[in-house]
Amino acid sequence: MPEWARLLHEDLTELVRRSDGHWELAVACGEVRLAIGAGRTVSAASTIKVPLVIAALARVEAGHADLTEVLAVPNERVGGTGVLGSLPSCLSLTLAEVLELCIIVSDNTATNMLIERFGLDTVGASMRGLGLHETVLRRRMLDLQAMQEGRDNLAQAQELAELLARLGEGRLLSPALTEFAVSMLQGQRIRDRIPSRLPADVAVGNKTGELVGICHDVGLLQFDGHQVGFAALGSDLSGATFAGGSGEAALVIATAARSVVDRIRGGGAAAGAP
Repeated sequence: MPEWARLLHEDLTELVRRSDGHWELAVACGEVRLAIGAGRTVSAASTIKVPLVIAALARVEAGHADLTEVLAVPNERVGGTGVLGSLPSCLSLTLAEVLELCIIVSDNTATNMLIERFGLDTVGASMRGLGLHETVLRRRMLDLQAMQEGRDNLAQAQELAELLARLGEGRLLSPALTEFAVSMLQGQRIRDRIPSRLPADVAVGNKTGELVGICHDVGLLQFDGHQVGFAALGSDLSGATFAGGSGEAALVIATAARSVVDRIRGGGAAAGAP
């Protein structure tokens, strides 16, 4: 393990030790893989939209879909995050537009449109083909019956960090679709976590997720020729509520992300207390 990785592991371990709740952190950079936490799966919240979108793009690349195809927006639109619930006159969107809404504003109706277009089983198979075995899509967004039955979408930090690093390295999709996927992540509107403390020369594409007691962010960090996948999954958090924002947990994620960049660049102080 290179020295920067050893120091980063120490930074992140200490940060997690001093922080509220339970944290799963993971970093993928070149041949280096770091994981802090037990490696367990947790409720994915909206981070599940990243592998869903990449799986959909893999279907496009395989010729089973086209970004220009038009999808009907359903009359019944789910709540939570997004904009389609406030746009009743919007009756159709291209697949490319649905994908963008899924990521940049975390639109739950758009996400369900993707699941309906490709099917849970097909998406599941595509995700396994991407190397995801613990990160699984089990239900549509805001499917209350599925939630009551205990069927939740799950995420594992190591798998998501690896997925994003491979995306940045161009190992998942064609160059054109890779550029499209990365640009969507970089268009993310919620920037209070991974990007918030990073230098301006670090390009960040990220996707957040939050529920009661949960605050996540996963991202691709591009700087100095590096393609770094980073995942921070926080659960059992006393201060995180879906309505009240990410609070102190956002600072934990931002501090961890800054340590990732500083250590890879060969300097930087250890992660501070949130």
